[in-house]
Amino acid sequence: MKHKLFVFLILSTLLACQGPKVYLVRHAEKASLPAGNPDLTIEGQVRAQDLCKAISAKSLGYIYSTNYSRTLQTAKPIAQKAGLAITLYSPDTAASIVQKALGYKKSTLIVGHSNTLLPLLKNLGLKPGLEEIKDDDYDNLFVICRKKGELKLKHQNYGEPSLKPKK
Repeated sequence: MKHKLFVFLILSTLLACQGPKVYLVRHAEKASLPAGNPDLTIEGQVRAQDLCKAISAKSLGYIYSTNYSRTLQTAKPIAQKAGLAITLYSPDTAASIVQKALGYKKSTLIVGHSNTLLPLLKNLGLKPGLEEIKDDDYDNLFVICRKKGELKLKHQNYGEPSLKPKK
């Protein structure tokens, strides 16, 4: 029995990601108005709190957000819990932020948009498994890490499912 546990622990260590992780999420549910820069809805505020449960605030060292109310409001609860400032970024700099973040000692959260996350992942040579993030799809959490020197991607969901099953 001890031998099996020892083998399991060694395999777990070899298969685990090395170093910090980069978490990418789309902003939570947004209101329809004002059209250019809406706030989060009540559901979006709940999802922003759910993000705190999905990611350990203790593991974070950096949080990035675009300069929109919905992304900043998505990042704010976990930033407060982690005691971190939110750094603003432009989507065209996200790939370089991910590359730098993988060298940090702590993990990084990047909050973006439905039209920026998948191109970013593909630009990094990763295969997100989604062709698009639909307008009503808010629960995707993409986790990037290094494993044996290569970038790896894990796609998971957090909070309540945002896409309702079709009847």
